[in-house]
Amino acid sequence: MKFTLDDIRNDLELYGRLMRPEHVYLVSQTQGEHIGIGVRESSTPIAYMVVRISREQSQASIIALEVEKSYSGYGLETILLQFLEGKLKEQSYHYLTYDIVVQKSENAAREFLQPEDGWDSGQVLSTVYIADMEELKSAKWMNTIRAPLHFRTFSWAELTEEKLVSIQEGCNRWYPEKFSPWQEGYDIDHQLSVALQYKGEIIGWLMVKRAASNMALFKSLFVREEFTRLGRAGVVLVEGLKKVLENQEIRYAMFVVEKDNAAMLQMVRKHFTPYIIRRKKLISFKKSIL
Repeated sequence: MKFTLDDIRNDLELYGRLMRPEHVYLVSQTQGEHIGIGVRESSTPIAYMVVRISREQSQASIIALEVEKSYSGYGLETILLQFLEGKLKEQSYHYLTYDIVVQKSENAAREFLQPEDGWDSGQVLSTVYIADMEELKSAKWMNTIRAPLHFRTFSWAELTEEKLVSIQEGCNRWYPEKFSPWQEGYDIDHQLSVALQYKGEIIGWLMVKRAASNMALFKSLFVREEFTRLGRAGVVLVEGLKKVLENQEIRYAMFVVEKDNAAMLQMVRKHFTPYIIRRKKLISFKKSIL
């Protein structure tokens, strides 16, 4: 059986049939930081990998590695990894990471991530919680947590260009890049996403997108530190939940909480525990390639 490796950006129409829409979008951005590597048998795409490149950190991060089920067991993951590592070494990159989401109790180990090949044992970056929106309706705090005087919430779609520019200019000044509202790319739902304002200044947000037809994904919850201590993150979250509840199609909510996002972790433990129906974890494996 003969396999061919491709730069996906040169053949998006072919590989687009195999890839998830968000991965197609990332690879299609010619000025972006993502690349795609595909494997095909003859003219049939059978596997692909999406990689985020960070030249400043001399690191590449695999954010997707998918193989058609009928081709599992052919070692395509290893073929893709070896090809990628070769290209990275040519450009003097130092590190490669691979991020994977697994069930809370699932073993994250993979055959192609072996210690003898230089991979570490992995570390948990974040926890993924899935909650039942119907059950959340009955939570008392949904009606008791409200915006105090001088605080207002808006849907992201209501923000003016001036406000958006102000937020962009604040990146790495009053909020870290990893909490940027633009991190999630093209498919953020601007009607469901929420911004929090204090005395005319945007101080926080909750970005929401559709993870499935019946599920909303809550990501990038951020509130400036001095207001987080006052519990204002709860105001943003409740407003976002209420907006999602207005959509009759959405039954489930997914929350991705980074391990160092103490405010969000505390909120989940305090308010959401009775309504969580599933937990997953995002684990990152790393190796040195020089």
